[in-house]
Amino acid sequence: KLQMGKNVMSYAPAWTLEGWTRLSAFPAQGWGAIMGVDSTEVCNSMPQSQRWYVGVGPDGLDNTTLGGASQAASAAHQVWKLGMWQHFALQYHGAGMGSLYVDGVLARSFTKGTGNWSASCPLLLGDSRDVSSHPMGAELAVLRLSKKVRYGESFAPSTTLNPDSETVWQFDFDDVAN
Repeated sequence: KLQMGKNVMSYAPAWTLEGWTRLSAFPAQGWGAIMGVDSTEVCNSMPQSQRWYVGVGPDGLDNTTLGGASQAASAAHQVWKLGMWQHFALQYHGAGMGSLYVDGVLARSFTKGTGNWSASCPLLLGDSRDVSSHPMGAELAVLRLSKKVRYGESFAPSTTLNPDSETVWQFDFDDVAN
């Protein structure tokens, strides 16, 4: 698990957090997070309604949350695959609504989320529950936070994410060896 530090997240009224990931193992039980903001030793007093993460369960079942226990989400599906680069986009539309797209297809929708996201809690990359006995493996190539909802219908994800005027920040991880 890598903590990107406090105040990395800067939330606009609507936002998109997207990236490319390649999973090497699904958790055998429990769930693993590709990335997100969840309760940690730094932020264990964060309300459930402010928790969110892009999550994976056994056999590639989606376990993403947008608003913790306060959310209502559409049914989870097996959208995650092993050994393939996959694009994901978690979006908060405002007014308690959100969505998750995987490989350009709407995977889940969320309601009753909150607009009160905590910017002081760290962004976690690779947080896995039951990690000692049921680890999940994932690589990230890029993450981009935008201050708008970028997707509203099915789309063909671009293999590169380029910063533009709507980009808050972007992290490229594909050249870490150099």
